[in-house]
Amino acid sequence: MNRLLVALFAALSLSTAMADTDAVGQVGPELRQVSSFKLDMPFVRRLAAATTEVLGYEEAHPDDAPKIEGFPDDDTDTLDRRVVRVGKLPEVMAALKKHGLTAQDYVVGGMALMQARGAAVTVKAEGDDAWANLTKRGINTDNVRLYMANQTEIDGLFGPSM
Repeated sequence: MNRLLVALFAALSLSTAMADTDAVGQVGPELRQVSSFKLDMPFVRRLAAATTEVLGYEEAHPDDAPKIEGFPDDDTDTLDRRVVRVGKLPEVMAALKKHGLTAQDYVVGGMALMQARGAAVTVKAEGDDAWANLTKRGINTDNVRLYMANQTEIDGLFGPSM
């Protein structure tokens, strides 16, 4: 399942959403969009199921993988542009719809899950002091807690190297 994770999230540029702050630490629009997405386990399960189907589509249509994974021709990619690209692929949209997801859910929700996972790593490494810093950086700490409380299941769905 590690490939499942890579196909969904690696190219979604977690660093963009996690580092979307200006020089004085103001939270930018990309991070706000990701952090405002509320995760729950039914959504995470649907995301994993849809991602499995999207992976199958990518294997059958490798030329479309960059559109799904978010590799733009330049460095002006945004979450909104990724949503539009995914939305233009009928087979991918059919897989998402089958699991009750939109292109927005797939892109932004996937980023929110990766953000929560990355922040959970920080909390585990730095302890309780990390929570205040996450809040200051605009990270949705409810999503982090959800990930931490359900890590075994989520890792089982997406693979432990998520």
